[in-house]
This record gives sequence, C-alpha cells and structure tokens, in this order.
Amino acid sequence: MPVLAYCVTTAEVALKVAQTGVAGMTVESVDESGLRCFVSRRESELPMSSLATREEALAFHSVLQELFRQTTIIPFRFPTLLADEALSAHLREHAGQYRDTLARLKNMVQMEIHLGFGVAESPESLNVSGTQYLRRRQGQRRELEELAERFREAGAIRSWRKRDSARGVRCFALVQREGIADFQRQAAGVTVGSEIGVRVTGPWPPTEFLKEK
Repeated sequence: MPVLAYCVTTAEVALKVAQTGVAGMTVESVDESGLRCFVSRRESELPMSSLATREEALAFHSVLQELFRQTTIIPFRFPTLLADEALSAHLREHAGQYRDTLARLKNMVQMEIHLGFGVAESPESLNVSGTQYLRRRQGQRRELEELAERFREAGAIRSWRKRDSARGVRCFALVQREGIADFQRQAAGVTVGSEIGVRVTGPWPPTEFLKEK
C-alpha cells in the first residue's frame, strides 16, 4: 500500500500529532535507522487527483506545522507517495544525511522577509524611455539590496540567504527558536521607505538551510 510522506524527525523525540491528515487519512509514524517518518497510508481506491487540491495541501501543511511546533522537521514535498519498501529503503540510504541535518538545525527556525516595490511596472505605464526604465529598475534593486542588508544586521541571525523574486528580494534568516520574538521586534524597527512593501513571515521549518553552502 502506498504511503503519503509528511516529514522526517529524529526517532527519540516523543511527539503528538493529529489523528487525521490529508483526505482524512490516519497519520502514523515509521521508525527506521534512528529516524521517524510521519505518513498516511493511502487507500488503493483513493485517486491521486483527490490529493492534489488546495484543501488537501492545507491539511498537509497543518500536520507539518503541528509537528514543527514541537521539534525540527525535514518536510517532504506535497504530495510525495512511496511504497512502504521504497520509503524504508530511502530512510536507510539517507539516514546519515538526515541525522546530520537534523542535528545541525536543532532548535532552529526559518524567518522570511519579502521586499518589493508593489505592482509590476513597464516603460509604457511610466511614460519613460527604455533606458530610463532600466536605470529606475537598477536603482530600485540597489535600494532593496541595501534594505535587505539592514534586516540582516538587525537581529541575532545564525545564517542568512536571499534570492531575487518576481517583484523584489526574498530573504531567509535562520534563527534560534527562542529568538523568534526578538527577531520580529528587531525587524519591526528597521526603517523602510514608503514605496517599498515589506512582509515578514514565519517561523517555518528551515528548508532553505537543509543544504550547507
């Protein structure tokens, strides 16, 4: 019977989890090689299309958040379906990597900062030449990069990563779980120009930091 995989944690941590998850399926755990993987066993008559809905994606992330509130987790992408044997083989093969990553990220969470200039612009909407438009965009990019650096310096951050998004810059801060409130307070104190939109979200599982750079 195929299983829907939610996430991996260490086996020694005692966790509470909701009885049901995606599509009302029971949430169970599988222990292998010092790891614990939370899964739901998919009934064979349940079509794959019934899982790939917004409602079931929200149910999946609700299970993740309940577990994440208690410990560090490594989530699977939704929906990840594996046979029992394939899941056990995957955990055995990657056990060392999973254990090392969970130990490195123990008690750590991911906070995100989204920076942007609002609605997308074009030379036509601004009534400027292409050269003027590019200069304006370059200036906005520099302003966002400088603002991102101020956010990076504002709090007690263990690690920091950022990447361009469609409308600006998306920043990722790795902070200690007990430092969430301090990070939020420090981020709220950063001065931001009136034209720039800022959205601080989290805490989330530290998925951006699963791989060391």
